[in-house]
Amino acid sequence: MKTTYRPDIDGLRAIAVLGVLLYHLDHNLCPGGFTGVDIFFVISGYLITSILAREINAKEFSLIRFYERRIRRILPAYFFLLLFTTILGYLLLTPEPLEQYGKAMSNSLVFISNFLFAGNVDYFEKTFDSSPLLHMWSLSVEEQFYLLWPLTMILLAKYCSNRRYVYFFLIFLGSSLIASEILTVYSPKLAFFMIYSRAWELGAGAMIALPVLPNISSQKKVEILSAIGIVLIFASLIFVNDTLRFPGISATLAVVGTVLIIYSGKSGVLGVVHRFLSLKFIVFIGLISYSLYLWHWPVIAYVKNYLGRELRFGEIVAVALFSILAAYVSYKWIETPFRRKERPRPFTPLNLRYRLIKRPFAGAFVVSIILLAVSISISLDGLSFRFTHLNQPDLYSKNPFRDECHVSGSETELPGSESCVYDYGNKKAILWGDSHADHYMPALETWAEKDHISLRQISKSACPPLVGDFTVYRSFDGISTKYGTCLSSNEKVLATIDNEKTEVVVLAGRWETYFANGMIEPPETYFIDSEAVRQDSEETERIFKKYFTEMVFKLTENAHEVIILGQMPEFPNHPPECYLEAETPFKRWVYNDIHPSTDICSLAVDMIEPSLLRSREFLQQLGSMENVFFFDPVLYMCNDSSCEAKQNEKIIYRDSNHLNLEGARFLRPILAEILPSAYRL
Repeated sequence: MKTTYRPDIDGLRAIAVLGVLLYHLDHNLCPGGFTGVDIFFVISGYLITSILAREINAKEFSLIRFYERRIRRILPAYFFLLLFTTILGYLLLTPEPLEQYGKAMSNSLVFISNFLFAGNVDYFEKTFDSSPLLHMWSLSVEEQFYLLWPLTMILLAKYCSNRRYVYFFLIFLGSSLIASEILTVYSPKLAFFMIYSRAWELGAGAMIALPVLPNISSQKKVEILSAIGIVLIFASLIFVNDTLRFPGISATLAVVGTVLIIYSGKSGVLGVVHRFLSLKFIVFIGLISYSLYLWHWPVIAYVKNYLGRELRFGEIVAVALFSILAAYVSYKWIETPFRRKERPRPFTPLNLRYRLIKRPFAGAFVVSIILLAVSISISLDGLSFRFTHLNQPDLYSKNPFRDECHVSGSETELPGSESCVYDYGNKKAILWGDSHADHYMPALETWAEKDHISLRQISKSACPPLVGDFTVYRSFDGISTKYGTCLSSNEKVLATIDNEKTEVVVLAGRWETYFANGMIEPPETYFIDSEAVRQDSEETERIFKKYFTEMVFKLTENAHEVIILGQMPEFPNHPPECYLEAETPFKRWVYNDIHPSTDICSLAVDMIEPSLLRSREFLQQLGSMENVFFFDPVLYMCNDSSCEAKQNEKIIYRDSNHLNLEGARFLRPILAEILPSAYRL
């Protein structure tokens, strides 16, 4: 039995995919275009449930046949796209983003990429380096739904009367929608990407396919319902935007609108809206909508990544036309042939496609294993061998002590005193601070060796070396939480300094974080004390200055010599990626080894953050105290016009503000020469 073809549903697909396409090309073209995915979910839920219900009722249902249809429908075009995006990734991406691409690819192949993206991606963040496979999250949600839905349908058919269908969907849709709305407040990423917050949309489509709502055959009702439906859909595309909490209640416009159009046309009585959606050019876009959805985002992502900016009008038109052309080719020569069952032919390399069509499970398994192997190899190091000509294998390297000697989160136990030490003498020193202390540790080895120092590292993420009568907070996605383990850990460090008769205390941190930045909202890490009137960077700066000065003074009073290591210049871009982009295989071929200027990788002196300048001024003042020394790396990283993340032909940063091991090597002789003056008084 075949499902009666409804061209108006292909028309709905066209609206959905064009909305998504326009939104991704430029958010201003269609502010709510991302709700096209919600339209797709409703359509998918309706069509799949219609097929399942008919086959189950006719006792013709086969789980193998069901998944065979899914394989034929989804995987051929999907595999072909992955081949294309992987080749482009090899040519265009630097190791770090290619490594992330590999992880996204492996997760997408087993349809769990939504879990990956829910953990570290803000879908609405406007960046130029989003994963070329970000859009695969919706495919993962659908396939997770179809993993469970056939069994659910079998149980519903066996135990549910028509009335019980109503109860089931009230509970199913209601609970998922409520969960979705709650999560938009407390965990927006989970709300956007996860199956349990999207199931109600697929379920809404499924509900129409089952005997839940009464059939309608009145032309007047059909016209009214379909008109309301199309108005709701266009309202969602125009008025819903990325400033609203989504999905939750905000998604009901697109979902209810789609439900009304499908439901009103179910009886075969078509209204004006259905006839409009059945126009040939609209149906054509609907027919290629799956391939267009697959192709449009990788093309946009790679072009934006290459340009490093938003698309201009001519580029928008070119990318849109290319995406539609690629979708048509994919639909005609990949999707369509694989949906049909071909007669077996003798095997030759030229007719491999027909063998895969004949045996979809075997073909899907073999290709999946090959692509998984490729994705895993990519995710290991981003195919860094492509850049061996730079002779810098430790580009993203970190302090070798980091895993054992740097703590984070809820940890309060201090790292061991044996495994976290450069033991070159009897004079005891402790390096104390956040991740910036961690990246300084390898740079201090020559100093410790030269001056016979036993240097121990104690560092904790986002935790400045500071104690006092205040509370530390951390802010993420607008949600602030106490960071109580920071102060408790720091109190233990102070006790260790006294108990072990430490002679030199080396303090390092991302100091600019705690100085006024002109922003109204709270910084990522901020402080509150009994005198604070606001949660902002100005109050944080006041509190930091007060308690840091008191702490340094007490340390020197107790016969400890203090070295304060200044913060490295922080770059607005990602220096390793910036320099490597000029060395990707594609650009090397295009420019014939005459690479474009990398001046954009420098930081103009007049662009140094005011908060960093304020922190330097304060720390320089402290450095004038007796037994206190301030090392300012800006003096060694910057000239009169710019600061450079590349020194002695080596890239010395691993991200925008942390040194790699090459950076540590660059600073070693400088620190070894200048730091002894801090305690030879």
